[in-house]
Amino acid sequence: MNDMRSARRVSIRDVAEAAGVSITTVSHVLNEKGRASEETKKLVLEAVERVGYRPDPAARSLRTGDTGVLGIVFRPSDAISGSMNGTEFHIRVAGGAATAAISHGYGLLHMPSPLATARRAFPIDGCIVVSPTKQDPVLTELLKRKIPVVTIDPEHGSNRTSGLVARDDVSGMRALLDHLESTGARRLLFLSGKDRNSWLVESEEAFKAWAQSHGIAAVIEHVSETSGAEGAREQAVAALRTKPRPDAIVAATSRFATGIIDAARSLGIAVPSELRVAALSDSELARGHETPITALDLHGDRAGRDGVEVLIALLQGKVPVEHAAVIPSLRIRASTLRRDAAG
Repeated sequence: MNDMRSARRVSIRDVAEAAGVSITTVSHVLNEKGRASEETKKLVLEAVERVGYRPDPAARSLRTGDTGVLGIVFRPSDAISGSMNGTEFHIRVAGGAATAAISHGYGLLHMPSPLATARRAFPIDGCIVVSPTKQDPVLTELLKRKIPVVTIDPEHGSNRTSGLVARDDVSGMRALLDHLESTGARRLLFLSGKDRNSWLVESEEAFKAWAQSHGIAAVIEHVSETSGAEGAREQAVAALRTKPRPDAIVAATSRFATGIIDAARSLGIAVPSELRVAALSDSELARGHETPITALDLHGDRAGRDGVEVLIALLQGKVPVEHAAVIPSLRIRASTLRRDAAG
């Protein structure tokens, strides 16, 4: 009998035979259901160890709908997509989410877009979607599958999910622009991305509103996120050849900011005395650049942790915990520290 069992997977039926109870009783004990006596529970658990039974996670998830796994999907074009080669913000979100998931006894599955994997149904209890776009098709698909969803950043223009981790991007942009104005900046350019997520849309609106209220000339241009530093460099070269040229450029990402500094160097424009450069998202690229770049720390690790906490609350049928919106922190560095600001 033991040799036969070793040649196949030990089943719940084997446990029932070894314990001298019904399959239903074994199922109730293992799933902590029913009203089995303590003596019966002991018999079943001893039989489990004796025959070497180990539950099949896939089969269990089919019965209970509980996989013990949370999913996370990153939506921006320059975010993590099938690898860990992405922006630092998204890597920090993934790290914070993974740490929180493990602390609650869950695994975290970094998923490619569900739209590109129709033939693979990933078993997850719930999903975090990072920076969804307007009417995001990934959210549509997950909600159609009736999977609980939490977003990090709202879906721009709608509110289709029960859970949200928000960030005050308006305050972040204002703090950055106040700093640039204090250095003497009067002609501003915002080199934004082309993705239409709430981070970029709200940042652009805040940029325009601030400039109007301060009577400062401000222009917004867009660069594809996937073009990276080189795309930003080409756009910045063209912008810096205009008259009058910008005296401060805000870049959506640190990669864009490095391209802008390269463009300025190629045209003989000094940073920061003639051109201040800052980024809306901090990273090692900004901190470690030969001219360290002023940037906003978006606290991705906290956003990831909060996302898991809200999702688990949803899974437990609770009203999600209200988290205060993440406030970006301004990290002032050499790229904007002009000492001889003029009026």
